[in-house]
Amino acid sequence: PYLDPDLTFAAFAAKLGAPEPALRRAINHRLGRGHFRTFVNEYRVEEAKRRLRDPASAGTKIVAIALDSGFSSLAS
Repeated sequence: PYLDPDLTFAAFAAKLGAPEPALRRAINHRLGRGHFRTFVNEYRVEEAKRRLRDPASAGTKIVAIALDSGFSSLAS
């Protein structure tokens, strides 16, 4: 789900079939992430790093890799 740049907390909870308050507590307190966006972006950064290391991505623009990794804008 983290590859979806339009992913919202509500949509994430629905995909997991989890109640939003319980999921928020799990992300914020059990996993130690202050915000849902931080939690999701950690996965996106790891995906981008994986793609950047992949020889098949040689010649691919970094912005394309970022967008393919779930980031929604150049600023991100």
